[in-house]
Amino acid sequence: MAKKEKIILGFSTAGSRVKTALKSGGAKFRIKSVKERNQEKVFFKIMEKLLSFEKAEFKDIGGICVVKGPGRFTGIRISLTFASMMKALTGVKVFTVTAFEVLAYQAFESLAFKKWAVKAKNPKIAVILHAFKKEYFLQVFSPRLRQGGEGQAGRKGKGIENNVLPKSLINPEWLDEENIKKRIADIKGDIYVIADTEEDEDIYRLADKKNEKASVKISKIMPENIIKTALIKKDEDISPLYLKPARYEMGNQRGS
Repeated sequence: MAKKEKIILGFSTAGSRVKTALKSGGAKFRIKSVKERNQEKVFFKIMEKLLSFEKAEFKDIGGICVVKGPGRFTGIRISLTFASMMKALTGVKVFTVTAFEVLAYQAFESLAFKKWAVKAKNPKIAVILHAFKKEYFLQVFSPRLRQGGEGQAGRKGKGIENNVLPKSLINPEWLDEENIKKRIADIKGDIYVIADTEEDEDIYRLADKKNEKASVKISKIMPENIIKTALIKKDEDISPLYLKPARYEMGNQRGS
């Protein structure tokens, strides 16, 4: 028997981990993160396990939120193929986000960022993701701040807009280690850096010393925020975000 309340699934296979979240109502999430090289072997098992906790089946899924990149070519393909298949077979709504947008949202929603943003001049959020070896992805966002009134950080002046995502200022870039350091150092204004330490534990070395850095707690893709970010953005474009062509990734794997 189908559940009356539809399930929303969120997942990412763009990195080294399969990240999955399930929302069945209210603010409650069930989440799972598993590091697995052959992600296709565990992808369905993880989702089935999460659904079983709710005594639900695939037919009970009412929405899918998926990270469409950047990251591993084969990993991105796993997520988007499943989402496309479910949309075609069941008509379920599919919303996509990028890993950049999830991390920018996590920074934007953190109390530490809100306190920092009140005093910052021309604040921006720089999101760094590890690509391959000494290559990285970068995107810079502008937090949506409102002037005047009482800010969420607890003082009059700039406040944080609710239920919006940071605005992209530049298109995502694929850079080597030397150039990403230069790019970050050249950004105008005060910079709040958030990076994925699960993919590179020393990734914050790329930030400039004067940059504010996100806490370790939010320096990774948090599965529940895939759903939260996607439901705010409501982007139905299922096309992947490949910043590094697949032929380079495949060559890199052969040489490793």
